[in-house]
Amino acid sequence: MTGMPRDNHPSEDIIIQRVLFQKDGVEMKRVRVGIVQLRVKDDRKENLARMEHWLGETVRNGAEIVALPEMFICPYELDCFPRFAESFPQGETVTLLAHLAKQHRIYLIGGSIPECSGDRLYNSCFIFNPQGELIGLHRKIHLFDVDLGEVRFEESRVFASGASP
Repeated sequence: MTGMPRDNHPSEDIIIQRVLFQKDGVEMKRVRVGIVQLRVKDDRKENLARMEHWLGETVRNGAEIVALPEMFICPYELDCFPRFAESFPQGETVTLLAHLAKQHRIYLIGGSIPECSGDRLYNSCFIFNPQGELIGLHRKIHLFDVDLGEVRFEESRVFASGASP
């Protein structure tokens, strides 16, 4: 990607790990899994550019499966989720993820994005195969609600729970 801001932050990084899949004690396949950590801002275009940059770095380092973080297109704040929500399947982020999976020929676990469906919002993860085809969609079931007195955060104020795993 050209024009990537060079103000990289310690919270942005990639981890590559070789994973061994076995069945009944027999080695089936070894793959390289990459995990991307991002610093997000209140700017969808910049967040998508950063994601695309770090995904490319992960692939250049040999990853065959790449996982993105939860809510990688927006700050993890209740008031941001509705503003950044996208429809499926025509949303900008889902379209880009499908394209990147196909372009890099990887399995791509799309972290999660705020997805609008009808009058509901979901915390949704989209998974693509190396052909850019959607092979999985998970809407978060167990929403994060916490009340620590001074700190209170309730995903359930914004998101609906997914129906099944």
